[in-house]
Amino acid sequence: MIGEADPFATMLAEEYGLRLAGMLPLLRHGATADTPAPGDGWLPVVCDLLTPEAIALVHELVIRLAAYRGGPFVCHHADISWSEDRFLKGRTVSVVRGLIWTCEVIDEPWVPSLLADAAVTCGTGHDGPGSTCRSETVANGAVGVLARRGGPETVTPLALIQARVRAASVQENVTRALDALADAAALTRDQFLDRTLPAAATPREVEQARTAARYRLEQALIHQREWTWREVGEHLLDHPVTGSDARTLVWRIPGGPSGLPVRTVDGWELAGRRPEGPVALWHPADASAEEVGAWRERGLVQPFEQVLRAV
Repeated sequence: MIGEADPFATMLAEEYGLRLAGMLPLLRHGATADTPAPGDGWLPVVCDLLTPEAIALVHELVIRLAAYRGGPFVCHHADISWSEDRFLKGRTVSVVRGLIWTCEVIDEPWVPSLLADAAVTCGTGHDGPGSTCRSETVANGAVGVLARRGGPETVTPLALIQARVRAASVQENVTRALDALADAAALTRDQFLDRTLPAAATPREVEQARTAARYRLEQALIHQREWTWREVGEHLLDHPVTGSDARTLVWRIPGGPSGLPVRTVDGWELAGRRPEGPVALWHPADASAEEVGAWRERGLVQPFEQVLRAV
């Protein structure tokens, strides 16, 4: 069923052989996950085959997948042997995608954040987010499960994948999923993501949310997104996930002054006032050399390069 095509398959056979044999019908069914999305009858079969022991094993195996980075694998052909780095290959891809699809019908709190971790592992490479995907197929499988599950618990995992994975197909699928959630709330995608940051979560979920929020803030700097000052205060400065980052960033009033947010008894102020019009993140490309120099002399510790950004 599994074969020996890559180090992950070897690990499954050697470490989980007996436990996998105990869920052989589910394993056989999972190995048929060879299309972009499950067909109409695929998940009902999973529901019939799932047991508490199988759910526990799926959980464990997806944890192993999220931590897996591939490795050397000895290949044989005729009387020739050689070693090459492999991640997932051949039948293993379908088996692993079947594990991911199975998570769609598992109603456990670990599912969304663990699927995000697995998608990031599969959607990035050895050199980080900009490198070649280890397995675009499995990464998109995880995004598809999150999209079909929907609900507020999938927002941060999808946003994390958007922040970490650069593969075009993965980005397209994440954007489509987030846009559907935002449309249902009658908000833009950015507004929706601002409003759905988790206020209370596990440490891992907070870490995922902070990573995704930092990415969105940097994108807002690059694209000069505008907010109202009330939105900045309510959804960024006062939020337990984003507050510590947003308060170290320099904000500006278009056509007016710039400054760091200052909390007063009446709320947040910017440059001695409470702006009534739009505000944006200050960008050194739009400032004088003197202003840039003054901000750089402050020695601000920021979540990404803003005042030190190359221009």
